[in-house]
Amino acid sequence: MIHWRLTLFILVIGVTPSLPAQSSDLMRRMYRHHEEVKEAGLDERRFKHSDILARINALSADPAFGVSTAGHSVQGREIRAVSWGSGPTTVLLWTQMHGDEPTATLATLDLWNALQDEAFLPEAAKLKERLTLVFLPLLNPDGAEVYERQNALGIDLNRDALRLTSPEAQILKHWRDSLDADWGFNLHDQHRYYSAGISNLTSAIAFLAPPPDVSRSKPPHRQDAMRLIGGLSNGLQKLIPDQVAKYSDTFEPRAFGDNFTKWGTRTILIEAGWLPGDDEKQILRRLYFATLVAALDGIAKKTYIDEPISTYNDIPFNQNHLTDLLLKEVHIQAGRSTYLVDIIFKHKEETSPDGRTWVRKAQIEEIGDLSPYGAYTILEGEGKWLIVPARTHPHVMIDMAELREEPLTDLILSGTAIIRMGQVTLAERYADAPLAVRRLDDNASEPIGLGSNPTFYLQDEKGNYRYLIVNGKAWDLRGEEWKSDLQRLIAKGLD
Repeated sequence: MIHWRLTLFILVIGVTPSLPAQSSDLMRRMYRHHEEVKEAGLDERRFKHSDILARINALSADPAFGVSTAGHSVQGREIRAVSWGSGPTTVLLWTQMHGDEPTATLATLDLWNALQDEAFLPEAAKLKERLTLVFLPLLNPDGAEVYERQNALGIDLNRDALRLTSPEAQILKHWRDSLDADWGFNLHDQHRYYSAGISNLTSAIAFLAPPPDVSRSKPPHRQDAMRLIGGLSNGLQKLIPDQVAKYSDTFEPRAFGDNFTKWGTRTILIEAGWLPGDDEKQILRRLYFATLVAALDGIAKKTYIDEPISTYNDIPFNQNHLTDLLLKEVHIQAGRSTYLVDIIFKHKEETSPDGRTWVRKAQIEEIGDLSPYGAYTILEGEGKWLIVPARTHPHVMIDMAELREEPLTDLILSGTAIIRMGQVTLAERYADAPLAVRRLDDNASEPIGLGSNPTFYLQDEKGNYRYLIVNGKAWDLRGEEWKSDLQRLIAKGLD
């Protein structure tokens, strides 16, 4: 049996007394010193349009920045355009065309701070001289308000490049055409289950030089984008080894990235993926910021010209390979028979109506022979463990305060791990704890099945409970961590 968990990779670099100007060190330097320019007060993913608009408006005080109204969303929220620099090479960067993909918006705020501080970024003078940057931050403010992918019409803006039904898509097309942009940066997030190739490492940053047609042809301007991505990948390998990937290059005729390439713009897609333990994507924000600075420096200095296309080609593709919990070779009982299976749990984030808070709700995604998959946590049953449903406490609690009087540790060790309660919040129902707290109409003891979220034990051959599974997470009952997590749930419920 192996209990294996993906761990968060955090680069530790010694602090140096000065900021060297060599471009080869730029990405690493930006990563190391990011905290110095990180925009304060935005340490969570679920921010609002007003949070960003206030910071954009503050740029108006700096004559180096131009701030204008680009248009309005379906629900009337203002979309701003921010410009900086006066160089001959035009670069258009847009963020959060999907409302639930916020990492690039945060990294862009940090980038603006860096551009305003030449002591921090001496390269800014050359960037300003050689590039004209235009940003369309938070292109989908209505979606961001409720933390949803689509805009207020339910349209995926990245599938509206041809019909241009939505006002947000019209804004993006207008700016590309009016600038005749030399470079376009399509800035996104991707889901947590991508790995970098067939591996057990998450895809932390993924790139794509989008194709202009179904044959994936490589005109010179797409090759430029490929070369630049290759250089960025090399830099990131020093920070997140083996966690850089390529997004699928299947041509999507309705997507903006593919059409930007078709229209002659050197286009780069960047996707912030996932790092275990980085739920609010602050480490990824740091990586994203460093990547953007290095990319702009590479364009200004044209260092990408000497990068071989093979570097880009060698980047592994994203693989939808990972899951949250994988139980391998465990027995389930149906009727009088037992069956050897693997089971996968995945978590879905459920956002509150105000768009700010969230919980993770698990469900069984697949059952059977799941040997090709990796996971954040893998439990190897080796055919020796039996799934035993958790029992429900016979007494219905009024609220969390009643739990103080219950011998919960003993109850859990004896097979009772479900509590019914008259008053329970969404956060309590899906708390990160070894106890299923449920309303009277919930069924945490539901049977194993696709789409279900059962609470159960893994029992060994001697009849001992080895692990407890609650909301798609496993607690090792032989250790002490589960007891601490249980106490945190009770304490939080009593605040």
